[in-house]
Amino acid sequence: STVRPALLSASPRGDAEALEPTSTFTLRFNQPVDDAEITRGLALTVGEPGQKLPFDLKRPDPKNEQLVELVPRARLPLDSPVQIAVEAGLKGREGPLPAAEPQSFKFHTYGKLAFERVLCNDDMPNHRCSVDGGFSIELTNPVKLSDLKKAIRIDPPVKLRWPGWLEDDQPTRSVQIWGRFTPGKSYGLKIAAAGVKDIHGQTMVADVDRKVAFDDLWPS
Repeated sequence: STVRPALLSASPRGDAEALEPTSTFTLRFNQPVDDAEITRGLALTVGEPGQKLPFDLKRPDPKNEQLVELVPRARLPLDSPVQIAVEAGLKGREGPLPAAEPQSFKFHTYGKLAFERVLCNDDMPNHRCSVDGGFSIELTNPVKLSDLKKAIRIDPPVKLRWPGWLEDDQPTRSVQIWGRFTPGKSYGLKIAAAGVKDIHGQTMVADVDRKVAFDDLWPS
């Protein structure tokens, strides 16, 4: 019996949740599908609600007719959902039966570089941070650890320890920080935005000024 056509995968270059505006997509079908049929039965949409974006098709491997590269004709907008949808009814070259089910593949472009949150182990008497665990900060996009080390200030000052497993020039979205914090005391966490750039070349949108409250020790 004839196999119905289906899109097996739609893969962007790089991170599916942090697409570059110039991303292209490699489509892998279970059988050859003509360009005209793909153009008719497939939609690339951006934003909410989805706006259709025109695209071109390339054949990256002349020996593999199941492989197609989808190239958007315009840059993908930042911080936006992106979807590739295939309608039921798509026809392949290997028989008369069309695709029975619609399919969709969801992605997202990267957004601005911003501070996201402070995390810590707060399984403590008053649900504040444990001094033993320190705290970690999370950003929306990866930045170099060396940038963060220079931009972070603790008030009152504390000598900080950084993860040994992270190289200075290694991009990361989150970093764990330890120091000789005093139980029951709060500290100011400041990050100077101007000194922090993400892997896309964007500077952080705003300075950070937060309080990190450490808990008393458990009664012995």
